[in-house]
Amino acid sequence: MQKHVQRGRDEKGILRGEPRAIGHADFVCTYTTRYARQCSGTYSLPKGRIVVAGAFTHPQFHELAVIGGTGIYDNVRGTLTVTLLRRNPERDMAIFRLIV
Repeated sequence: MQKHVQRGRDEKGILRGEPRAIGHADFVCTYTTRYARQCSGTYSLPKGRIVVAGAFTHPQFHELAVIGGTGIYDNVRGTLTVTLLRRNPERDMAIFRLIV
């Protein structure tokens, strides 16, 4: 069975279609309790990097502070919300809310 995905923009101008990775993330975390971690990470994207930091307390959902970046993200601030979509292989949806 072949899956057909229609691509295009919705009424708000958001690109719709099959999700695909546009970059990758590298994190370093320290466990502060049995379930909580304090983490810092870098998201490498096509036009620069975004640096984030904060606590991971729930494996399915977490919100981190955006503390800087490089390239077009130089001096950016804001928040990052990450939601687990699938465990194996692991896939997350990352939503950045940036102040430039």
